Amino acid sequence: MLHCLPSGSGSGGKQQRQKKQLALPFRALSWDAEVHAALFVHRVDGLPKGLYFLVRNEDHLDELKKATRPDFKWEKPEGRSDDLPLYELGRGDCQQISKALSCHQDIASDGCFSLGMVARFEPALRDKVHELLGLRGSRFQSLYHFTVGGPVLDMRIMSLPAYPGPDMDA
Repeated sequence: MLHCLPSGSGSGGKQQRQKKQLALPFRALSWDAEVHAALFVHRVDGLPKGLYFLVRNEDHLDELKKATRPDFKWEKPEGRSDDLPLYELGRGDCQQISKALSCHQDIASDGCFSLGMVARFEPALRDKVHELLGLRGSRFQSLYHFTVGGPVLDMRIMSLPAYPGPDMDA
């Protein structure tokens, strides 16, 4: 899970973790993490079955606590590293709800865990596309952009393996 964090690890203070992008590919990004993970844990050694939350930007922690159910625990799992911003929300069997929320796919309940991505959407509403088109409010959103056409070779750009190891550096 540490590889999912923009800092790559939790060493250093909160400010260092959030502002210094140490791990690839986050080092190349100029913005803070806006997407977090809600985990439905079914069979993970060392973690009781239940609902967990991986907070990828700890600046959002208080806001997340206020926005979610008041009965959630928001406690670090026992025996887990303080470097990992993983919080236990509640214990219990989440297999059926996980399957239902994942379009009734068996793998969501039969696997070790499943997850849902939770995004702080407000910053996306200030997107340049919205500004260009004059879109206001949240009724219509720019969600994804892609390009059609042949590639243009740019010798200034290097290629790296899709999933470089922790010791690989650009």
